[in-house]
Amino acid sequence: MLSFDSNPVVFLGIGYGLLWVVSALAVSSVWLRPNTVWRSRTFFLLLALGAVAFMRLPSVVFNQELNPDESQMVAQVITLQYDPVFWRSVDGTTGGPLNNYVLLIPGWFGLSYDYISTRLTGLVLILATLWLLFRTLESWFGENVARWSLLPPLVLLAMTQNADLVHYSSEYLPNFLLGLLYYGYARFLRETIPSGSRLYWFGMVAGMVPFSKLQAVPMLFCAGLFVAIDILTRANLTGGVKAKKLLLLLLGGLSFPVLVILLTLSTGVFEDMITFYFIGNLNYGGDGQWSSHLLRLPAFLQRVEEFSWFMWLSGLLGITFLLFFVQNRFRLHTNRKIWAFLLSLLGFTFMAITRTGTEYIHHLLFLVVPVGLLNGWFLSEISQASRANKRLAPTLAIVTLAAALVPYGVRYVSRALHRTPLNSYVQNSRQVPQSAVTQRILQYAKPGEKLVVWGWQCKYYVEAQMPQGVNENHSIRSIFNHPLRDAYQKRYIRDIRRSMPPVFVDAVGNSLWLSDRATEGHETIAPLRDLIATKYRFAGEIDNTRIYVRTDRYQQP
Repeated sequence: MLSFDSNPVVFLGIGYGLLWVVSALAVSSVWLRPNTVWRSRTFFLLLALGAVAFMRLPSVVFNQELNPDESQMVAQVITLQYDPVFWRSVDGTTGGPLNNYVLLIPGWFGLSYDYISTRLTGLVLILATLWLLFRTLESWFGENVARWSLLPPLVLLAMTQNADLVHYSSEYLPNFLLGLLYYGYARFLRETIPSGSRLYWFGMVAGMVPFSKLQAVPMLFCAGLFVAIDILTRANLTGGVKAKKLLLLLLGGLSFPVLVILLTLSTGVFEDMITFYFIGNLNYGGDGQWSSHLLRLPAFLQRVEEFSWFMWLSGLLGITFLLFFVQNRFRLHTNRKIWAFLLSLLGFTFMAITRTGTEYIHHLLFLVVPVGLLNGWFLSEISQASRANKRLAPTLAIVTLAAALVPYGVRYVSRALHRTPLNSYVQNSRQVPQSAVTQRILQYAKPGEKLVVWGWQCKYYVEAQMPQGVNENHSIRSIFNHPLRDAYQKRYIRDIRRSMPPVFVDAVGNSLWLSDRATEGHETIAPLRDLIATKYRFAGEIDNTRIYVRTDRYQQP
């Protein structure tokens, strides 16, 4: 059984040392002879991605909630195995259906639907995204620059222990899909005539992005816009060929949405999708003050220490690039379609992570790939501008990679001196621990039966392995004031009357954002209050959580 104590010094030392080895291989052109196995691109990538997987193990095998969103998604995938129709059994609120369906894959291999299998899925998506980042950088700037530029984001994702950055978040899948689009655009720029089949598949992937997370649409729009501009500005293509290529791109982009429309119409949830996913999320967090949200961006970027290091490092590279840019009389060596895309992509990403003003830390994950690509541009321009001094660019790369790694070594030493644990994720069992509330629930119900939790405490579904009996497994949209609150409440009542779960739990008082029973308890909604009062009996209160049992089950614990 793989487990970690609070100070796995040998493990962390091996992982940290491995990242230094990867960094040395990133600049291997300086000190290694060509055509050796150590200079192999495949060997470098295997070692680099292996280092990330190795360093993420403590959080992967920690089978407990790291973020409430994570429990929300695990509860949803538990539910989908019994009723796979999204928006009939599950509403992912800000997360789309693909974010949930991808989590069903571990079950095909016999794994349980818990935090471990969820984080394993997330780890695979992270590694795939980093690989796509490397391939895109390589396509635009060459292998050496790709190696140098990959390391800062790779070190960030390997070394961070921040719960908001290591839990399975709804950014992982859209980041992977967006990575495919960025790589696709890089491939198109290298082709004399863009491949029609690749344009169609580019559109297909683009059409999937909104159904992973709507927040990723600005980046999707940026990628699609630049592909279309690339086609329209090609002098070697006739008007008819351009029209045909754009039509293939459009058809690909429409294919997946049309498939979703047909499936939702056939299962009777089309209106629910429109109301609760598109309209509901367009209303979510939008107070019309996007400019003020943008002004808070610098403070937002500084909220997590390691992400702050990552951004400062990119900023210093940017300043160095500007110095060479001025010295080189404002000449750029990079194709303008590339640098215009990168600057636009960064702007669209800032727009996406600041629109709602919620400033959730995991939204910063959308920045990792755009900033990694931007760093590649900076290093490439510096390398091109200093061709007379062939050692300058590799030396700058060495300094950059050292700057990416040294702060973590300093942190390790500081924690050791202050006797602060080096590992935040200590668990000696692979089983999801059961809270006292879950133990009481399982006296009256069993795994596989429906459960409803009012409030926001989705971990009870995961601990009990019970599917949710309502679409929305947290109740904030049925409680907080917003234009669609009545619609959410009506659906909630409809769902609970349909499922009639053996146990109903009111977690207000021990719940994220919800603590005032007088204004947020289930009694504030008259139909729900009456249903619970007539069909259920109060079975006790544990940890400020009230438990109600269906009348026919109350005498049969």
